[in-house]
Amino acid sequence: SAFDNSTQGKVAIKKISPFEHQTFCQRTLREIKILSRFRHENIINIQDIIRPQTIDAMKDMYVLYIIEK
Repeated sequence: SAFDNSTQGKVAIKKISPFEHQTFCQRTLREIKILSRFRHENIINIQDIIRPQTIDAMKDMYVLYIIEK
């Protein structure tokens, strides 16, 4: 886990490489869509998605999940 200074809370960071294969890309998109719609105490919430600045650097993405107290 990590500490997010902007929210003063703990976050989990998931590094993903969705662009290696089409199946990975579809799976990642599906996971993000599903988790962004749910709001429940037993389901982790996505806080942010960090993506590369340029299309040439588009290899990995990082998804930040809020860790509830």
